[in-house]
Amino acid sequence: MNIFTKSKIKKYLDSKVETKEIRSYLLTETRLHIQKSKRCKHTIDITVMPDHILVRLLQKRIPDPGIQNTGDFFREEIRDLKIKDFEN
Repeated sequence: MNIFTKSKIKKYLDSKVETKEIRSYLLTETRLHIQKSKRCKHTIDITVMPDHILVRLLQKRIPDPGIQNTGDFFREEIRDLKIKDFEN
């Protein structure tokens, strides 16, 4: 991951924290850990997906845990984005 992509990801995550869409995040070289609420956490392995898919994933609104499980949301969206990327 280059520095420009990392700064774009950090910008999206900071805006999600400011709007209280997520509570906190931890971005490392290999993983992205997102905490939506006290009990709802999800870790994404960012080494297995292209950078542009991760950016497009973070542009989407993360639903409340009462509406849809956060883990299911990320699995479905990553799958859909990879399929769309493969078709193009």
